[in-house]
Amino acid sequence: MEVPSKAVVNLYGIPYEVDLVRCRVAMLKRLEEFRAAGKEGTGRELIAEAADVAPATVARLLKGKQDIAPESFVAIVTKGFGLEVADVAKPVDTSAQVAV
Repeated sequence: MEVPSKAVVNLYGIPYEVDLVRCRVAMLKRLEEFRAAGKEGTGRELIAEAADVAPATVARLLKGKQDIAPESFVAIVTKGFGLEVADVAKPVDTSAQVAV
């Protein structure tokens, strides 16, 4: 199974390209921090706990699924990964798209 490196998610009607590789790298760093603090669990479980979301929500994000609530996305990135949204998500330039 191929793991995507990027995904496009809709946040309040605005498409953003998300760097999933950067998210996974941040997850590894945070897992190291959590382990140093004596916490137990999988990376997804610990990120989910920090972000107050379900582990399945973290898994959906990391698999590039688009069905994630904006609030969950922001919580995972900021509280879970310890990053800013702008570190991993950039608005998709839709100016070149032509309406049909």
